[in-house]
Amino acid sequence: MRLMFIDPPQRTPRSALSLVLLASVWLAVIGNLALWRSLIQLPDLTGWRGVVFVVAFALIIASVLIALLSLLAWRWSLKPAISFLLLCAGFATHYMLSYGIVVDTPMLVNVLQTDRREAHDQLSLGLALTVAALAGLPMWWLWRQAWAPLGWGQQAWRNLGTCVAGLLVAFGTTQLVFQDFASLMRNHPQLRYQINPLNSVYAILDLTVIPSEQRSGPL
Repeated sequence: MRLMFIDPPQRTPRSALSLVLLASVWLAVIGNLALWRSLIQLPDLTGWRGVVFVVAFALIIASVLIALLSLLAWRWSLKPAISFLLLCAGFATHYMLSYGIVVDTPMLVNVLQTDRREAHDQLSLGLALTVAALAGLPMWWLWRQAWAPLGWGQQAWRNLGTCVAGLLVAFGTTQLVFQDFASLMRNHPQLRYQINPLNSVYAILDLTVIPSEQRSGPL
């Protein structure tokens, strides 16, 4: 009997831009379930006005993430960067939904100071399921995608253009809903610490990079 070996179908290579767009939309929409829950509970946002604001807020977050990830859209850095942001969003979402906390610099310090016993006490089935759904599944998909190579110069220009476009869309959308946006940030400042995964990124930079905010002594 003749054995026939059939080659598996080749996956269509994806550009860095497509991975950046897909990851940013996933993080902005699915990774911010705690933020959307907080927003719909506010009396400030009701009816279609609230719906429009939530959609605009999601677009702002996605655009900022596009700008951020476009700077890291290189073969050796993009997939690890997206994976890191997915994990940050997955863990933060679980604790924000379960305990009503926010992710800010003091909370990151508490995490860094957690010992093995305290960390073990935090492990749960709910944590595993949340992280698996929000981070594990998209990471599994991400690392199976083939990369469409570009020349260094062409990739640099595309990354720069994508970053500028993301910032322009974020700025323009913010201006459209500026009155509601400014009012919410002023009256409910805790919301800014629920924006996944930008809250985690800012907290890390606050502790390590921003000169005026660096803490003295060991973390």
